[in-house]
Amino acid sequence: GRYAFRFEPFARAAMAMDAGPCWIEPMLSCMLAGSLVCNDWRRRHELHLLLSSTMPDVLLFFFFTTGGAMDSTLLLTAWPAAVGLCAARIVSMYVGAKAGAS
Repeated sequence: GRYAFRFEPFARAAMAMDAGPCWIEPMLSCMLAGSLVCNDWRRRHELHLLLSSTMPDVLLFFFFTTGGAMDSTLLLTAWPAAVGLCAARIVSMYVGAKAGAS
């Protein structure tokens, strides 16, 4: 967790440039931080230990609260779209694998 705070001076400097609000997509910032920690700073093992000790609890809480708040009647209406998206993803992965292999 301490590595994320090394970005704080850079974030404060970017926000102080008076270029308006600085909004960073959370998923993108997590991917960037993970890439830097694993590749540039050679801290892959430490990040793995941190994530393997904290993520099960975080994921359990997230999926439990999400599932508890879900309205099961909406699943019946969204079922065709979910099946269609799954099918489209499978077909696109197959086509991509075939195109990449040739």
